[in-house]
Amino acid sequence: MSKYSEKLANEICRYMEMDFYSISEICTIFKISRKTFYEWRDSKPSFRKALDEAIKVRDEAMLITARLSLKKKLEGYTLTEEKVVYVPSKSDPSQLILKSKTVKRKECAPDTQTIKLILDREDKKQDENRHIDTPPTIVNVTDEHTAEQLRILYRNKGESGGSQKDFNDTGDFETVNIEEETMQGGKMVTRTKQVEIKHDPKANMLIVKGGSLTCVPPGYRR
Repeated sequence: MSKYSEKLANEICRYMEMDFYSISEICTIFKISRKTFYEWRDSKPSFRKALDEAIKVRDEAMLITARLSLKKKLEGYTLTEEKVVYVPSKSDPSQLILKSKTVKRKECAPDTQTIKLILDREDKKQDENRHIDTPPTIVNVTDEHTAEQLRILYRNKGESGGSQKDFNDTGDFETVNIEEETMQGGKMVTRTKQVEIKHDPKANMLIVKGGSLTCVPPGYRR
């Protein structure tokens, strides 16, 4: 069983950084048990810090490799194969001389499946950003039952939700004061009124009961 030393710790970290060895493989290489490895890691802060740094460097290298591989799949690449044949020299059979060299190049087209995956991911990201920027739809209702039915339809994208889909996760209606400007006698007059509002971020709806709204109040965006 190996004893802990700074030299051994550095070697373990070097192996962790340079390749994708598992903890069990590391322990086998350095003739220590998994229990010993974890005891060293937990009891020696410098060793833990060095391990974390080694894993971070390894993961960053892996990420770069993955990105380069993805770039090749997206752009396409040329695969080069070389075949070299050597034969004994006639004047000196102990020496090998080049007889022939064959170079083959194969053009690998872009991977359509990878391209589709990237485009789908970008479309999804844009959709999420679009939803964030989209103000909620204002729905004016006269009773709570109608409000719930509308929320079910919005969440189910127009399909009936059934009796088991109440979506009771948005709380109760709350009373808020809204300032509105109206034209009276040729002048703009600001008046305050109270309405009951329930905000459903998932359906991106603002349900107004017992009144009406023409614009979204501050603080009620998704």
